[in-house]
Amino acid sequence: MRSEKELLQVLLDNMDYFQTGLCRVITHLYLVDQIKYNELYLVRKYIRKNAPEMYDESGCLSVFNWVKGEKQPRIDWLNEQIQKLQQNEKT
Repeated sequence: MRSEKELLQVLLDNMDYFQTGLCRVITHLYLVDQIKYNELYLVRKYIRKNAPEMYDESGCLSVFNWVKGEKQPRIDWLNEQIQKLQQNEKT
């Protein structure tokens, strides 16, 4: 099984499939056999644990961690997380 860093990189490399959120990209990668089920679970768990919380207009916790459909904030976050995991490997 690939590491979290490797899976985040796969996700980043496949952002052409982005429509509404990262979960949809992850699901697509699973459905086209680019990631295995246990990798799907691992990367979703990582995102759930590390993504910023976002609240809707009424103050309720949103299903999305970024504005729905905005690709660039997710790309920026993926790059930050990959860099963070890479630095952790060195220490």
